[in-house]
Amino acid sequence: MKKKLRILYLEDDWPVARYAMKALQSVASVELEFEHKTYEKDLVEYVNKHPKPALDVVLLDVMVAYQALNQSAPEPPEVESEGYLRAGIRVLLMLQGQAGYARIPVLLHSNLPDQTIRESLREKGVDDSTVSIISKGADHENVAKRLEELAKVKN
Repeated sequence: MKKKLRILYLEDDWPVARYAMKALQSVASVELEFEHKTYEKDLVEYVNKHPKPALDVVLLDVMVAYQALNQSAPEPPEVESEGYLRAGIRVLLMLQGQAGYARIPVLLHSNLPDQTIRESLREKGVDDSTVSIISKGADHENVAKRLEELAKVKN
């Protein structure tokens, strides 16, 4: 029986998420168990319900779409003016601020250049010691390998 790797996956494009989960499972050397969330608000609700998660790694689309907890609330100014990247960074800050999530490794999945992401992380005060970045253009074998490596570092 394969070892199981538990992944919290935040991706706002369901067809992309479904395809990625199937493709990653097909090439991984361990069994992948996904907990998929679509929006920032879904992740906040998950964290509130699971203060001590049984997770090995977080796979985060750093350009995740903002969706307010209160559907009638407008998008915060930083989302309107700076784009979706800020929602992903807010998610990282929120995770790092939660005792049960602070040391869980995060793999940021993005089409943005690494440098752009790293600069944004530093500007917002994100501790990037547990954060890795991989391009959405990377093949699934490399993404699966990085997820497995991050989980080993954690354990």
